[in-house]
Amino acid sequence: MVTEAFALPDVEFLEIAHDLTDISSDAVPRRLGFTEARREQVTPPAAPSDSGLTWSGG
Repeated sequence: MVTEAFALPDVEFLEIAHDLTDISSDAVPRRLGFTEARREQVTPPAAPSDSGLTWSGG
């Protein structure tokens, strides 16, 4: 999907976001070669177990 997305003419970047406490989700963008671009405070957290911080990478 990453390859196909970048093959589209107007796509310059992709963003994957997930809660920092979700270790399994953290592994997916890293395996795909994404790097962390920023962290954001999310208010309120989406679920009680969320940290309220998201990792966004591109």
